[in-house]
Amino acid sequence: MLLSMSPKELNRGDVIRDISERRLRQKDAAELLKLSRRHIQRLVNQYRGQGPVELVSLRRGKPSNRRYPPEFKQHVIDIVRLFYIDFGSTFAKQSQEQRENTQERTRSKRNVSRAA
Repeated sequence: MLLSMSPKELNRGDVIRDISERRLRQKDAAELLKLSRRHIQRLVNQYRGQGPVELVSLRRGKPSNRRYPPEFKQHVIDIVRLFYIDFGSTFAKQSQEQRENTQERTRSKRNVSRAA
């Protein structure tokens, strides 16, 4: 079976394999991977049960839960094109906050306005 793993997942797989072969302690692996010992134990159990296929992220290819709805993005783009077409993204955000007297979603407005 062909697996597509990120470099982070490959490194994690090597460390978990070393734990299961008793070349590395879970405590040391937790420090190395910057995870809790409990999380390392969960990964080791998954690795022992199914092998490295269990270390691949199940979220790959799925949209983020924190994404903004397309209507919001389009609303921001429309406002930027209407009022702030020759402004930079940060200045457009600041000007819009002054105009609307709001401070919401600072980074998202700036990032979406760059697309405009």
